Amino acid sequence: TAQEIERWQDFLFVPGLSVVQEAQILQQAVEVHAMHDPTEGGVATGLWELAQASGLGLHLTAEALPVLPEGALLCQVFGLDPLGTIASGALLAAVPAAQAEDAIRACAAAGIACYRLGTAVADTSARVRYAGTTGGNFPTFSRDEIVQIFSPEA
Repeated sequence: TAQEIERWQDFLFVPGLSVVQEAQILQQAVEVHAMHDPTEGGVATGLWELAQASGLGLHLTAEALPVLPEGALLCQVFGLDPLGTIASGALLAAVPAAQAEDAIRACAAAGIACYRLGTAVADTSARVRYAGTTGGNFPTFSRDEIVQIFSPEA
């Protein structure tokens, strides 16, 4: 509907595209090893880049990575994988496992959603992998999924 589209357009401002506040909150609350803004290529590409840059593997334990319902709906309509679509406004942060709950609490206190997605591991044979019941390699994307909307050859 027109009201939904208008509300979605407001996402540019609320929650917004900047991750500066989130980064500052995390830096003040916990020891941060790395941060990454996974804009182009989505969360999946951001996780791969984070793992590759760190020289570590990532074992994701989240059964379902958080996706805004509006984003999930649009991805469904256009046949896109939400893990590979633009993720402006998201921030991936690597913190010591013992401080993960502190990071989540600090973000929650500021009204920011924060999730523990998994654990960094020394084994890089499968750079990013699902652990648990949905085991398997994490998807990779050669380019942002959103390109499919604008390019018939994609």
